[in-house]
Order: sequence, then structure tokens, then C-alpha cells
Amino acid sequence: MKKFFKIMAKAMLVFIISIVVLFLGLRAWMSHPSDESLIKNFEMNQSAFNDLVRMIQQDKGLERVDDNWTSPENPASIGISSERITRYREIFGELKLPRGFYSFTNPIRITLLASSSGLSISGSSKGYAFFENKPDLVVEDLDKYQSSDGLSFTAHRHIVGNWYLFYYSNN
Repeated sequence: MKKFFKIMAKAMLVFIISIVVLFLGLRAWMSHPSDESLIKNFEMNQSAFNDLVRMIQQDKGLERVDDNWTSPENPASIGISSERITRYREIFGELKLPRGFYSFTNPIRITLLASSSGLSISGSSKGYAFFENKPDLVVEDLDKYQSSDGLSFTAHRHIVGNWYLFYYSNN
């Protein structure tokens, strides 16, 4: 009977260690790209990012294009072809924007999603933002930023001109 308990104890220890390693691995895998990697991608592709913003601004009424859905649900209803949506998604791949964009007007605010994790009720996202006006919260380093009250926030880091990185956290 002692031998059985020793075997079970070892098996339980191996199981617990495996769970911890898996958790740490998933956490690293699910983390957002660093500010520096996003800035480097932006600098290498700045003209393509500017072209994408012009494209979005031309398509009035198109609020969201993601990897498999849009808003409005039927872009043809506002005169945007399925080929145009396909082209957006090709550009997302080229610019490392797997979750597409959100677009708002008055003032112009375009958010390009480089990564997101969690659910709509609790999660985070990080990427690029193009603003007509300077955003409210601009910080030096999004990788190290934490809100003082621990609540949800959107912070920005200036890149150049109207371009910023953003980090959104919904706790």
C-alpha cells in the first residue's frame, strides 16, 4: 500500500508541475507584443500604415473589419465590395494586424489591433491608433504602465505625428 501512495504522490507532483509549466507557457504566448516590436513594425511599414488609414477614411460608414466579420454586417449596403474587404484582410496580414480595425469619426479615431486577449467583458488589446486630436492619456512606456486605481484604462504612447500605440485593459 505504501508503494501505491508513493507512486500516486509522484504522479500528482508531475501533474502539478506540468500544469504550472503549461500555465506559464500560455501566459507568455498570450502576452501582447512589446512597444519596441510594434514601433519597429510601424517604422518598417509606415507608408503602408498611412495608406491603410487613407483607405479606411475613403470607406465612410465602415466601422469595423475583423478577421471574419464586419460592421456593418453587409458592407455592400454602404457600397463596399467583398473584394475591398478581402484587400483589407490581406493588408492586415502584411502589417501584423490579425484583428483588423475600428474606425470612429468626429473626431477621427482609427484603432488597428495588433493583439487582443480575453473576453469582451474582461480582456486587453494592444496596437496602433491614428488620432485627429491628441488622446487623453499618453505615457512613455505602455509595457510598464499600470493605472493607479487598478481599473480599466486605455493608454497611449506617441510614435510620430498623429500615430500612437495604444494599450486597452478592461479589468
